[in-house]
Amino acid sequence: MFQDLRSAQLQKEQIAHHFPGYKSKYIGILYGTSAIWPHLMVIPMRDWVEHLTHISHLKVSNWVDYFGPETFALLTQRGQKTYDVMADPMTNAPASGYTFFREHLTGFAPPNALIQEVSDIEDHAMDVTGNVLVSRWAL
Repeated sequence: MFQDLRSAQLQKEQIAHHFPGYKSKYIGILYGTSAIWPHLMVIPMRDWVEHLTHISHLKVSNWVDYFGPETFALLTQRGQKTYDVMADPMTNAPASGYTFFREHLTGFAPPNALIQEVSDIEDHAMDVTGNVLVSRWAL
């Protein structure tokens, strides 16, 4: 779990030395609870996944306490939110989506100061707590 740069390095080493090696890895942006800037992080696919066909196939638990006490993947969608971005026909840019993975609500994590600063949140500051991992994907 990301707490500081040392813990990030340990997580990266665990991902790199996982046996058997992960089939595929993706990049996400981590907004750490006490970070002063966002970090690019490697997000591996779950061990049993051959091809990424659904966002739940990403193993985000290295960076976000996504599960809390609930370890079943079916119960974890409440900690994620996906936003679809429409394609721009003028530039032929492909449509894409962004999924935000949040800490589990029972984790009692502190407010995410970086998200508050970037988004200038004043009201409902406690709505975004703990680490937040953002993944972009093409539609």
